[in-house]
Amino acid sequence: MWICFNDGFVSVVKDKLNIDELVIRSRRKEILEKLFPDNKITTLMVSDYKYRTYCSKENWSKILVDRVSDIGYTNFKDSTTDHDLHELYADMWTLHYQYQK
Repeated sequence: MWICFNDGFVSVVKDKLNIDELVIRSRRKEILEKLFPDNKITTLMVSDYKYRTYCSKENWSKILVDRVSDIGYTNFKDSTTDHDLHELYADMWTLHYQYQK
């Protein structure tokens, strides 16, 4: 699952070693630190997602519910203040728009 927050992007998959856990992966450490301030963040230099942490489905669900409850914008891309992240989302928007056609 790919999740686009207005302050970061994460990829969420099942942990291969622990069926009760999810792996939350990111290319930027800051978003994992913000989402999981008490978790250990692992750095993998030879992985497509350099940073990752682990959590239960229940904990992840709570984070998503909290994030949805905090939505206060009327335009997602415009709510993204990080220039590089905004550009990533603009590119994704263009590709999705082309896919729609």
